[in-house]
Amino acid sequence: MAEWFERFSRPRRRTVDKALLPSMNFLLVCLLFAGTGALLWHGVIHGPGAVIVFVVSGSIVALCLHEFGHAIVAYKGGDWTVAQTGYLDLDPLKYTDPLLSIVLPLVYILIGGFALPGGAVWINHSLLRSAVWDSAVSVAGPAADLGFFLLLAVIYHLLPDEAGDIAPAVGVLAYFEATAIVLNLLPLPGLDGFGIIRPWLPPHVAEAGNVIAAGFGFVLVLLVLSSAQVGEVVFGVGSWLCHLVGVYDVGAGWNMLNFWRTGG
Repeated sequence: MAEWFERFSRPRRRTVDKALLPSMNFLLVCLLFAGTGALLWHGVIHGPGAVIVFVVSGSIVALCLHEFGHAIVAYKGGDWTVAQTGYLDLDPLKYTDPLLSIVLPLVYILIGGFALPGGAVWINHSLLRSAVWDSAVSVAGPAADLGFFLLLAVIYHLLPDEAGDIAPAVGVLAYFEATAIVLNLLPLPGLDGFGIIRPWLPPHVAEAGNVIAAGFGFVLVLLVLSSAQVGEVVFGVGSWLCHLVGVYDVGAGWNMLNFWRTGG
């Protein structure tokens, strides 16, 4: 009976195909990101305001790709319900609460922090085919961050020597992506690092982690990040990743985001 119900409850192929179409909200953010980048590249616009628009819109694009990574792997792994929730259309407004998912992380960036984890898609883990798929769902988010980070590195190396403000804009956005990769891989409840190992933990440990993540996971992350040692690791590894791929100008971009404090 359960197999019959699941088979006839699954969305039809046409519904799934429609769910995979990018939302208008996502396309508009992409247009803003690409358009601002092009104008910065050609020197039509410049200054902290333009850099902030570029970094904020790029961060939203990155968040959507991160959450889409989780959702598409979950769908491939057996959780067909994500096709009905809108998680596959890359709409930033559908990735949990807009305040916690988008506004708060972006404000944290603009006041001089690094990229906090943003949204989260709700996955029906009981529908996933195996523990391997369960771990893969969590891996997919940081993997999407890595892909976007490498894309930014390629764009950075395509810039001319006298690139103007686009170089620091791309540099600092790449840095935020690098720190997001490191941060999300920390094995803390509520982060992808814990999600990767959760299927392999004793059931009572995994359940305790789920309770912590649901109750005050975001607060726990903030408390851990307030530690100088953890911050040093996240900042340090993020900087190392940028240097590894030859992305610089991070400091200049950082100062432009914080012009109201640096006087730039």
